[in-house]
Amino acid sequence: MTTAPTDTITILRSDTPLAKPIVIGGDGVPVVGRVKMGFLFDVTERPVGSLNDLHALLQDLQYNQCATAIRGRLIEGRPTEDVRRISRDQSDSTRNFEPCPRQWLMVDVDDLPLPAEWIVVDEHAAAIITAALKALPDEFRHAACAYQWSSSMAFKQDQIRVHLWFWLDRAISDAEAKAWLQDYPVDLALYNPVQPHYTANPILGQ
Repeated sequence: MTTAPTDTITILRSDTPLAKPIVIGGDGVPVVGRVKMGFLFDVTERPVGSLNDLHALLQDLQYNQCATAIRGRLIEGRPTEDVRRISRDQSDSTRNFEPCPRQWLMVDVDDLPLPAEWIVVDEHAAAIITAALKALPDEFRHAACAYQWSSSMAFKQDQIRVHLWFWLDRAISDAEAKAWLQDYPVDLALYNPVQPHYTANPILGQ
């Protein structure tokens, strides 16, 4: 008997890529560019009920360079196409997304030292993920997770940069996530209803 999904992930799709470009600079060193965020998005809600569901969704999204995820929820009654990514009323538009407690949590680990012997990151993935988990609160240290390398991982060769996805034992709000992780090397900007959780592989050579 399968368990019914207990949460959803809001997926935004755009006509423009939602993945970071990697180009070779004039000195031959790779440069990680910025995402040129679009203005309007199509919105879908994908049901999830476990870490396995999260992993399967991420496997799909990594190949979709025009999609990203957010924590917020589309306000009931709003259109699902050509939607602005706003969670506060603007002078020319009312908000489209609202905060929503989520049982899933993405943690963007930044700025941990990457030992030189782990520079071939895929060969040392287990050790790198273990180091990232140890840098988080105790509750995460032995938790199962799905992971994706950040777009800059291995291009910025002295730092661990990884996205860790967890399935929690209950849903938590953005404010709870910030309070839980505020003293740790993570990007707290994620815990905002409309902050993109980048899921696509980087765009190479453009």
